[in-house]
Amino acid sequence: MAALARELRVYVTVPYLEKEHDRTPNGLQITRFYNSVALVGPESTKDNPALAHYRKNCPWPHPEKSWASPGAGVQESTYDTPYGKVGLAVCFDIHSILAKYDGHNLWALLYPIAWVGDTDRWFASELPDRLQHVNCPHYILGANWATTAPQTWEGAGGSTAYGPGGTVLAHAMEPRFRGCATTVIVDIPTQHSMACLGSLDLHRYSQWTAEQPGTNYWEENYDKW
Repeated sequence: MAALARELRVYVTVPYLEKEHDRTPNGLQITRFYNSVALVGPESTKDNPALAHYRKNCPWPHPEKSWASPGAGVQESTYDTPYGKVGLAVCFDIHSILAKYDGHNLWALLYPIAWVGDTDRWFASELPDRLQHVNCPHYILGANWATTAPQTWEGAGGSTAYGPGGTVLAHAMEPRFRGCATTVIVDIPTQHSMACLGSLDLHRYSQWTAEQPGTNYWEENYDKW
């Protein structure tokens, strides 16, 4: 994927299952799994393909506590592209990750998603309203899963690009996008030219985080992972 991104001179997020071997304090070898994403692009090399790397900080406890460990922080998860600085996040992270990027001066959050639920309500209405309420100062480019197979649960489609303040810029909400893979295309200003809304409202965002079930699971169950 890095070779292709380098050839086409584009930036691509690559979600993947990451496996890490570790040892406990008493010497027992264990294996941890992470819901991870890497950024590859024109500057990727054969020896160092990942320009940025992120482990999902807040896996959704309901399905992921059976296998995933949480990542820690965003120290390796930003990259300065020629267009602006990008950060990485995954799905359920949206309820808690914005505060960790506060002060990083992001241009855009690159955001792969595997949503479960009503995509119309969440991506078209509730999420943009929440982003506006907390004064999200950067772009969020969300790519949700899509499928042509019969679905037994809600969640496919609805990939959306949000501007600063949660403005919906482009989306895959229309019926013609349902049950199919599609590409959402949007032109956005570079970081130098983007609108400046100030900073994330950390107080309001902390309320959002606290009210969302599951965001405190990993802190409360530290000894289990």
